[in-house]
Amino acid sequence: MVFFLGLFAQPQSLLAAQEAPKSSEVEDSSQLSEALEQLSSDETRTRRDAALKLYQLAVEGMDLRLALPSLITALEDREDQVWFHTVSTLAIMGPQAAEAAPKLLQALGNSNRRGVNVRWYRSAHALSQMGDKVVDLLLASCSEEGASRRAGAAKALGGIPTSGARSVPILMGLLGDEEEEVREVAIESLSLLPDHSLEPLKQGLQHETSRVMAASCRALARLADRAQSASQELIELAQRATDPLVLVAALESLLPVQASPQDILAVTLPHFDSQEEALQQAVANVMLALPPDQAVSALLHQAEHAQPPSSDRAVELLGYLGVDAAPALPLLMHSMQRWLDSPERLDPYRRAFLQVGPAGIPMVIEAMQLTDKEAHLEIFQTMLTEYGLLAVQPILELLPEQTELMQVKLIHALGGMGRNARSAQPALIRALETKKPDLQAASIQALAALEIKLEQFDQLIKPLLASASPAVLLASLKALSLRPEAVPAHLDALGQLLRSEDPSLRSQVLHTMVHAGESARKFEPEVAMLLADIDASVRLASMRVLTVIGETSPLALDQIAWLGRLGDAPTLQQALETLGRMGPSASKALPLFSESLAHEDPVIRLAAIEGILVLDPDPKRGLPIMLEALEDPSGDIRQAAMKALIPLKEQAGEAIPALIGLLGNSEDRELSLGALRVIPSQVAYLAQYLEALNHEDPGVRAFGCRSLGQLGSAAEQALPELRKVRRDRYRFVREQADEAIKQIEG
Repeated sequence: MVFFLGLFAQPQSLLAAQEAPKSSEVEDSSQLSEALEQLSSDETRTRRDAALKLYQLAVEGMDLRLALPSLITALEDREDQVWFHTVSTLAIMGPQAAEAAPKLLQALGNSNRRGVNVRWYRSAHALSQMGDKVVDLLLASCSEEGASRRAGAAKALGGIPTSGARSVPILMGLLGDEEEEVREVAIESLSLLPDHSLEPLKQGLQHETSRVMAASCRALARLADRAQSASQELIELAQRATDPLVLVAALESLLPVQASPQDILAVTLPHFDSQEEALQQAVANVMLALPPDQAVSALLHQAEHAQPPSSDRAVELLGYLGVDAAPALPLLMHSMQRWLDSPERLDPYRRAFLQVGPAGIPMVIEAMQLTDKEAHLEIFQTMLTEYGLLAVQPILELLPEQTELMQVKLIHALGGMGRNARSAQPALIRALETKKPDLQAASIQALAALEIKLEQFDQLIKPLLASASPAVLLASLKALSLRPEAVPAHLDALGQLLRSEDPSLRSQVLHTMVHAGESARKFEPEVAMLLADIDASVRLASMRVLTVIGETSPLALDQIAWLGRLGDAPTLQQALETLGRMGPSASKALPLFSESLAHEDPVIRLAAIEGILVLDPDPKRGLPIMLEALEDPSGDIRQAAMKALIPLKEQAGEAIPALIGLLGNSEDRELSLGALRVIPSQVAYLAQYLEALNHEDPGVRAFGCRSLGQLGSAAEQALPELRKVRRDRYRFVREQADEAIKQIEG
């Protein structure tokens, strides 16, 4: 009996199990209840976690209709994450959340789309997911006062394809809206709706207002190939339009709707000469988007037959086409050769030629072969350098068959590429081995620019520094200057060349020797002798070498001072810098420095001030000079004076008024504060310290507090102002005010 009872009992237990909720459903229900309860918590973090949990449940597919009232209330939450997760949940719920639409529409009206407002975008997206249930509300909102709400409603309609038949007429009406943001969104939404929006947009091309016609063009362009049937209407509009707004929109819509290139060119080229900036840009955009063969042909015609600036614009556009404009290279080269002596006319053609790419390299080399003017050769050589790495291999392939002059020019071009021409090193070394002076000269400079290994460079240049050719010697010296780290190893050779009869060589030796620094000290006597050289460039260069050496004989110092007094401005500047480097041993030259303080050139005045600080460190004599320098119109001189005042500390008290005056200049403020911090406060300037408390810069206000505090009880009258500063927005200023009050009150 028990057996039969068990048989009958089993189906009942199974039925009970089927009717009982699944454990996962019970768990989800529990989580939902808990999340809804927490969504109304006073704690921000709790509400944020609850909103996130509801979003996760929505993603997992849970039915959240019971949660809708709480979610609608949560849309009023000011905490961004709570609102964000709530609106995302409503978007997932879609039509089930349609009751939230009025609240979301309100959010659209309260948001500023121009500020890229996330709430605006999220609200519009959530509305679009609610589908047909909210279409009536959205259509009504398209006629409300707020532009942000009209735009948001239009945005949402674009995401509801099934609303197209009703939405299109309303969106078409918004194309004439007074607000640009509304028109833009309407265009976007029309382009997203099914093809029944096409006919109304075509009708918009015939509208009486330019704004609607232009907006219709842009909407059709967004439809792209779906609007191909409108291409003829757009062509006709471009032919008859006189308003630049409409014309620009029509021209730029032709390619997206797949109008034929021939038709596009027919309506675009007549406007190539337009002076209207927006129309010029539209023409350029169209030309660059056309099939390259069509665009190049049309632009070549414009470049050859139009007058500037139209021809220049055509050339510029050819350059933008890059390698696609290779057929234009012969014309560009022909035009360049015509304008080689007119840089302002040459530049557009040269720039476009380079932009087309490496296909033009052989033509540049051929042009170099055909010209005999040095200036023209330099132009083409520079062009090869500008090609950079792309030109290295073509140059190396053509190099052996060139004349010696052409080889020199091509080698110079390789040198101008620097490390990009590293692969040319073997060919350049072979050119050195030819023993032809011009080739050797060009090659050693190029090898230096290539930054070959220092050991190899030293081996290559050593025999050249003993060459009988002035050209090779001069190039070798310049090459050494390009590799300054190599100069100390070749000082003996440089010392020999100081005796050269060629002044350009003597000058270049000295310029190169500068890179040796103090290592050149052993040649100080020879360098000092060149202070009396017949050539002015040699005299100037010898001073530069003595500057880096840092010492010389009294006789040489006198010679330098004499050169400075009688020479031009560059010579005087160099003399001051050289003498200033010598320290107290050049103190006899102080009169020259004093005289130079009034020079019209601020660079020379600065050199004079810096030199005086070195030659005469006595603050009693230097302070008046520094005070005067604080009023100099040159910022460099004022700042040099402020730096010089800092080590003087209390001895620089006389400078306080001038330094406080410089606090008003942002260029000088930091250094002025630095100097004032180390100069003890003086009661005589209490009024200036008080004035600093109201300065716009917090650092200056802190300085005012600190200075008043240093005066102690003598600054008692400043207490009311200091107490006001206790409310300063910057903590460090408030703390400085507190400290000053303590110091004053004792």
